Amino acid sequence: FGMITQASPKEIEQHKQLGSPITHTIVQRGTKNRAKATDILELVVEGEEKGRRFMVQGEPQDPGELGYFLVYKVEERADL
Repeated sequence: FGMITQASPKEIEQHKQLGSPITHTIVQRGTKNRAKATDILELVVEGEEKGRRFMVQGEPQDPGELGYFLVYKVEERADL
């Protein structure tokens, strides 16, 4: 289970300055299955021909280090 949101202009600018462009934030429930930087996450929507693909930028964050969620900063990529 997870959620996806568009990154804010402030987040986009901050990550652009760090050399890791982002377009979205993905929040994943649980920390057992962890993607790493440069992994590709795919969002498949029923009825759509092709899924949306996102490249993970940097390491995921565990807010509060409680093991409930992981937050990924990602860049949507149409070329993958």
